[in-house]
Amino acid sequence: MKSNVKAQFHLEFMLAVSLSMVILLVFLIAIRGSLEEKIEQKHYLVIRDYGLSLQKEFITAAQVHNGYMRHLTIPDSVSNVEFGINNTENYLYIYYDNENSYYKKSMSFKIPVVNGSLKQGFNESNIIKKQNNTIYILN
Repeated sequence: MKSNVKAQFHLEFMLAVSLSMVILLVFLIAIRGSLEEKIEQKHYLVIRDYGLSLQKEFITAAQVHNGYMRHLTIPDSVSNVEFGINNTENYLYIYYDNENSYYKKSMSFKIPVVNGSLKQGFNESNIIKKQNNTIYILN
């Protein structure tokens, strides 16, 4: 009789431990999903703020007098968020959320018409210059 009680106790103990593990696993999965959403939102806000600050630089250049010049270095990452950047005549594009060496999200910012392309990296220097009412990007 004693061995039946011991066996039942061990069985109930194993069931309780298994149930606890399943509950813990579900809890961890829920937390992970929430964390990923928060990280994604942080990346979005960081890149949006950086893009808006660059947009403001070009708008400022368009509004000031001829002869305006500003040196600008564009890093490879902002707040540990890697991104890529390029521009067309009047749009600035930022690609971010690098996973497996490709960018899967992007943002665009309308800028005044510019001549030239932005270069990215700490060794690259961009000069925003307004001359003859035209904005140039010089590298």
